[in-house]
Amino acid sequence: VDYGKTPPNDLYSFIRFLEGNTGYSDDKGSYVISDTLDGVPTVGPGVTLNNYTAKLFQNHGVDISGITVGDTIPVDIVNEVKREIEIEKRQYVINLLEKNNINDLTPNQIDALTSRAYNIGNVDGFPEAYKKYGNTEALYDNYMSTVIDEGSDHEEGLRNRRKYEWDLFKNGYII
Repeated sequence: VDYGKTPPNDLYSFIRFLEGNTGYSDDKGSYVISDTLDGVPTVGPGVTLNNYTAKLFQNHGVDISGITVGDTIPVDIVNEVKREIEIEKRQYVINLLEKNNINDLTPNQIDALTSRAYNIGNVDGFPEAYKKYGNTEALYDNYMSTVIDEGSDHEEGLRNRRKYEWDLFKNGYII
């Protein structure tokens, strides 16, 4: 199945809704870098500033090595880096499914898995769970609802996110 290389705008909006926003500068031309609950500097709609994204930002002329909380990065650059991350995550999901001979998912289901990969970075257990449970509530109970930060300050938010991703997986876009 050819799902295309570029995620649809619906996925961009969906992830933006789930990630929130760190806020704009006074002139609205930049995002302000914030410190998330886990101490990771984040900018715009959930783009973390780490070794992985440093390379993406560098490709757009922004060196994040000296950036601190309260600094700003132009909105257009952050949004482009976010889009590049989504494209990479979507391709990873598609490759994982192809490798495991799963070819019956809808584009919305690919988007739900891409959102999950964007948020926690790991969907490697999905093929095994899907083969075991199929497109059933048991898939949600045993795989899709899982969070990696149980007991953390943001566990409730992650559980809510998993529910939105499951709704997208089962029913399509609802936002």
